[in-house]
Amino acid sequence: MGCLSNCSLKLELAHNLGRNWRNLIVRENAEAELRLHVAESQIIAEFSRSYSNALDKQVIITGFKRHVSRIGR
Repeated sequence: MGCLSNCSLKLELAHNLGRNWRNLIVRENAEAELRLHVAESQIIAEFSRSYSNALDKQVIITGFKRHVSRIGR
């Protein structure tokens, strides 16, 4: 009976460790995604201030957003 309870305790510990790692990874990914979104917004705002041709600006911004979305995958 001692082995069974010891094995059960080890299994529970392994499960908790796995859950903690998963939660940490999810939180870090969310923080990284937020930082990427803020950086993307800042780059687009800076670019918009310095570029005059509206049509070209929109084409370049759309391409930039597509590129950034592929990085996140």
